[in-house]
This record gives sequence, C-alpha cells and structure tokens, in this order.
Amino acid sequence: MGVRIGDITSRFELLDWNDPTKGRVRRRFVNDDETVRFLRQTLVADDTMAEVRQWCFEQGIHHTSGRKFLQLLAAAIASGSVWIGEIEQISNLGKGGGGVKPVPPDPNPNPGPLPGPKPVPKPVAELVVTVKDLNGNLVEGATVTAGSLGSKTTGKDGKADYGKVTPGTYDITAEKPGHGKVKNGPTIKDEKKGVSVPDGSKTAVDLIQHPECANVASFEGPVVTGPESRAKYFGFDPKTNIVAGHAGLLNPTGSYWNPVPAKGSAKPTFKSKFERDGGRWASVAVGQETELEINFDFTDGECVPCIANTTFVVEAASVAEVVTAHVTTRKAAFKIKGLAVGEATLKVKCDGKEIGWFHIWCANEATLKLDVACIITNLAPVTAYSIATLGAHLNDIYRQAAIKIDLFDLGSIDLSADAALATIEANGYPAGGGQFLKKTGTPIPYDSKGLVLNALHAKASAALTARVAAPLPRAGAYRIYWYVPTTGCSILGTVLNIGSPISFGFQPDTPTARNSMAHEFGHSLNLRHPSDPDAATASQFAAHNLLTLGGAVPAYAKTNTEALSIVDTGSGNVLGNDPTNLMGYWDDRPNRKPLRYHQWKAASRS
Repeated sequence: MGVRIGDITSRFELLDWNDPTKGRVRRRFVNDDETVRFLRQTLVADDTMAEVRQWCFEQGIHHTSGRKFLQLLAAAIASGSVWIGEIEQISNLGKGGGGVKPVPPDPNPNPGPLPGPKPVPKPVAELVVTVKDLNGNLVEGATVTAGSLGSKTTGKDGKADYGKVTPGTYDITAEKPGHGKVKNGPTIKDEKKGVSVPDGSKTAVDLIQHPECANVASFEGPVVTGPESRAKYFGFDPKTNIVAGHAGLLNPTGSYWNPVPAKGSAKPTFKSKFERDGGRWASVAVGQETELEINFDFTDGECVPCIANTTFVVEAASVAEVVTAHVTTRKAAFKIKGLAVGEATLKVKCDGKEIGWFHIWCANEATLKLDVACIITNLAPVTAYSIATLGAHLNDIYRQAAIKIDLFDLGSIDLSADAALATIEANGYPAGGGQFLKKTGTPIPYDSKGLVLNALHAKASAALTARVAAPLPRAGAYRIYWYVPTTGCSILGTVLNIGSPISFGFQPDTPTARNSMAHEFGHSLNLRHPSDPDAATASQFAAHNLLTLGGAVPAYAKTNTEALSIVDTGSGNVLGNDPTNLMGYWDDRPNRKPLRYHQWKAASRS
C-alpha cells in the first residue's frame, strides 16, 4: 500500500510497482531532475517526509542525506520500481506524455540545503480518548489501549491523546486498579470495539471507569499520643465478637475480613450485635465524642474517590450519630457522638451495600469519688505517692466504661501508737517476721486477713472522723489505703470483699502498684476475676473468652489500644483470648488495662 505525499488536499500518492493502477494516473517526468524538483516541492512538511522515508525504507530505498535520498527516490521512479499516482477524477488530463504538463527545467540543479519546514499541515486523522466515571468526573491515571497504536495513561484532564494516526478501525479500552464499570463489581476495563477513525477528521471516544467501593471497611482504636492517653476515645473492644478459630476458641487476628475478599466475592454479612463476626464494640458517653480509626481494605489498588463516596448509617439513630460524615484517606480518624443511653450499630455502606460495621454502647458518664490515704503503723511506715499520677491511670482505664474518677488525698493516718491495733496487726505476719499476709511460705487464711484489714480500716476511719481540719473524708466516697509494710507483702493489693468501697495497696508507688489499685478498685465496682466461682462472673465475660481461661496465650500483636501480649503456656487467672484484661493476672501489670463490653455494663456507676 502506498503513502500519500503533499498536504491533506493533495491527490498524489507514492506507490509500489505492483500497486493497482485503477483510479490513478501515473505521473510522468522528463528526467530525474524534474522528478527531484517535484519531490522537493511536495515533501515539505517534516511529518510527510518522515512517512515517506519510512515507506521507502520498507522498499529498500534509504539514505541519511536529504538530497541524495530524493535522488535515490527519483532513480527508483525512473526505473519503475515505484511510481507516483494521481487520483484520476481530478487529474489534469492533457495531450501527450500521459496528458501531464511537463515541469519546467530547474534553473538551479544544485540548490544546496532543502528549504526550511513550512507550518505542519492538518493531520490525515486524529484520535483522542477521554476517561470519566459514571458521574462525569475525569479519571486520571487510567491506562488506555487503542489496538496497534499502543497504550497511553490519562492525565489530570482524563485524556489520552494519540494525535495523528493512520485512518482505520480500532478496539479501544480503558482500565485502572480499583475502578470498573460498576461500584460494587470487580475491577474491569471498559471497551469499545471497532471504533472508526476516518480519514481527514478528529475522532473523540469516551470510556467509563468508575471508582469502585472498597472490598471491606474495618475499625481499630485511634492512634493516641503517650502511653496512657485515652483522650480521643472511650472503650474499644475487639474481643467480645472475636472470630472463632482454633477449636472454636482462639483467633490471633480477630479480624472479620481475613483474608480481604476479592471484588465481587461473598463477604460476611451482619446478623446480630453478638455474632462472632469480628465486629468491634466502642463505648461513648452521652453528649460526648469518641474517635476510632477506619481502614478501607482493597485487594487491587487504593481508590480515594470511592472512599470519599462512602456513607455511614447508625441503626438506632437515637443512640448515637456520626460526626465524620466523609473521609478521604484509607486510614482516617472517624468520630461518633453519644446521644442517649442504649446500644446501636454503625454500618459502612458503598452504593447501598454494607462493607463493614461496629457496635456502640452509650451511657451517661458517671463521676465516682475516691479518697486516698496512707496508713502508718509500727510495721508500715509512711510512703510517698502521687495522687495526680494515680488519678491519670485510673481515669485512663475507667473511661472505657464512661466512668470518671474524682480523687482526693486524705494524707497520712498515723496509728503507730494504737497498742490494740498492733496486736491485731501482728496476726498478719509470720511469727519470726517476714512478708505481710504470709506464714511459713503460705498465705494466711482469709478470715485472718479480714481480721487485720477490717481493724486497719476501722481504726483509720475513726481517726478520720475525729479530724477537725482538712483534709476531711467525703461522704459517699470510695476509699483506697496505701499500707506498705517494711518487709513487703505476699500480694499487691486486695479488697475487703467484692463490692466493698474499701481497697488496699501494699506496694510502694510504681506503675505496677497503680495498676494493682485499678484492679482492686474494679472489685469495689463489683467486677470479678474471670476465675471467680461466683454466678455473676459469667455475665461479665463473653462465654467463648471464659472457655480460654488458663489456656495458652498466643502472641497477639500490639494495636493502637492494647500492648503486645506475652506468650504464655497458661495461667490460672488469665484468659487466652483476652490476656490483657484488667481483671486477670497478666504479668505485664502496667499494661493490664482493657475492659470489655460485658464489664462496661457490669461496673457499678454510683
């Protein structure tokens, strides 16, 4: 097939010797000089010359010098291996020599360099492809392929401009990771087959690539600053609805989208607030906000427009509302506000379909008074402690249950001159001296412990009642005593009994001692150990978590809200599914903080 020479209105073609002559008149020349002059006048535009060079190269006619190339081409025309045809209907038919008026002799057969390029003529055919989404928004970064013309990537204007192309028909496609023809379908390219790109015109093609919905959306506690900062959120519980795993008990990840399903495949569906689907629980106080982190998971590329189009719906809208109506990044802060006491579920939706959820427990925030004092006796000297640090630790923990602790320092209570107390107190120590509440390596019976602790409390209360100057005890306040024997104690702390407003701490002020006091204060609020035999225990822990009591603890990864768990072969008061729970005996005491949904509900609020 030949190649057109001249501008878009030209009717001259350069043809191979075996190209059909029908419809064309062979252009004849007197000699090679006339042929060269004709070619020089015709092959002015750079792009036309480039096409002719390419065509001639395929015929075996090529030379780096422009003039010698034209002479080689003229010689080929003279030999008949190639010829110049003019479309017959507009040819200038005349007399003799093929009816073509001869070109006059060249007065300057050696003109030197060819003349400079003239303005580029209008291309024979052009193609531009524009990629949009279903809403008409331009899509940047889509890969457009147009058959033999190859692939181009759309810019910010959504266009892939091929410029001048050979006329013909092309199959044109557009594709981009995370995009498709429909929001909830798999990633798929849009295609138009047999697109006609005719001679002498500019063809525009529109293709659709819509931002798809994320495969799934999951929630985690927010990123916080500082080791004990719970300022951005209340409680976050990934354990109550933990997905069943080994023997129906353990699941190290707890994720309900594990692995992330492919586009168009079946996903877990929400059934109830207590379905073990991996859905998280979050707590919030009425009239206040809590923050979580929402994570949109993809298997085939991140799609920010999709995230921005996601909607959030609270079922039981009277309980809570969404503060963050729209997010624009894969991992983003997400806030809700408590409206009324109750429970609700927040569902993440894209194009009307659910892709994730979490559950909400909302309660009126309760403020509990807690007085702190130090008891001094012959066996327990004064000890230093920080009310502010203890208060920060307690509030960091009990904020999960929408409980605020109002601490007050009663200072020291000196009972060292009370001889009757000294006699009772001695019952708590081995005869030969040693740790408090331990006799010959064995903890003393509970009734003896109770005898000593009740006496300490009674004497301390009497001394406080007798005070006439501040600091004075507050009516209705819970109370914690620092009682730190010189020889130490066999336990970290205790309460007189479950539900008693009185608790004791037996160690000097350290992160471990403060956490022990938070644990004991939990007992004052009616919270149980998971190992307690009381009937109430079953109502304070998810049944599947209780089944892991004393079981091996897997290596749970650190999260935004919980510390890395210590691998353990099994302990008597540690839940394999929830080792960091405040009411267990996990060894990493300072990081033993989480309370779960059932414990939020069970904690006394008065």
